[in-house]
Amino acid sequence: MKNVIDELGNEQKYKGGYTGEMFKYLKKKLKNFDEFLFVMYSTNGSKTPTPLLKRINHSKKVLIWHSSENKRNNINEIKNDYTHIFSNYYWNTKNTTSIPLGYFTESINSEIIPMGERLYNISFIGCLNRNRLVLASELSGIRKFWLSTGLSFYKNKTLKILNKILQWKWNRDLFQFNEDFNKGMDSELYQYFLQHSKIALCPRGWTNSETFRLYEAMKYGCVVITEELPDREYYKNIPVIKVENWSDGIKIARNLLKNPKKLEQMGLNNKKFYEEFLSPRATAEIIIKKLKV
Repeated sequence: MKNVIDELGNEQKYKGGYTGEMFKYLKKKLKNFDEFLFVMYSTNGSKTPTPLLKRINHSKKVLIWHSSENKRNNINEIKNDYTHIFSNYYWNTKNTTSIPLGYFTESINSEIIPMGERLYNISFIGCLNRNRLVLASELSGIRKFWLSTGLSFYKNKTLKILNKILQWKWNRDLFQFNEDFNKGMDSELYQYFLQHSKIALCPRGWTNSETFRLYEAMKYGCVVITEELPDREYYKNIPVIKVENWSDGIKIARNLLKNPKKLEQMGLNNKKFYEEFLSPRATAEIIIKKLKV
């Protein structure tokens, strides 16, 4: 699409994934789609303080800002350079609209597995950051202090021991802590495990409780247990279970497994909510609504 470029002016050709599906719907439903210039920005800003392209004069220049959760960039510095800014990990202001984070990986197989046929009861696969030490401690029985110390001096060995303990202790479930984001497992295998999980634990990332896993789990109709989510319009009445601590989260998960019918219905509710409020189509609808004004 010639009117979809990155901050350096390079044309972006999305063939799939969350953003690709969003633009596919946007191009179909936004009648004056070709009149806009969509600028995609997806860095954290540690090297580039603000999106470029200030010199391009365009009456309908729109920024779609897929930055990381740290959000070092200052949107206020560039508000006047764009017709509108759509951003993850942000809130609604005069010239800026928050949009759903979406999923990170796209599986070739998008089949929804019936709850009774799923292979794993409870699952979490992801990096072990400082915010997830409590969850790792609750699952393994290892004190948070020793996990933190081990990660500081013997990271790979600590993770190996931790995962072995979890595999032995939770043999009907699937828990794996990795050294960093998007490492430790092939994306297709990760999606397969998520599709076959009844309950997905979604602890916060480095700073934010909005995670790709939340979206991916809801997309596949898992029951989701998460920490409190930010106050976003598209999270209103979200049918997930929110907990203040992971000791309660694990207890809730184990009790839910005793009620298969409730588990099935909760999974269906999550899938329905995702399609209506968090999917690529839902994100496109948010953009269309704002650009039509």
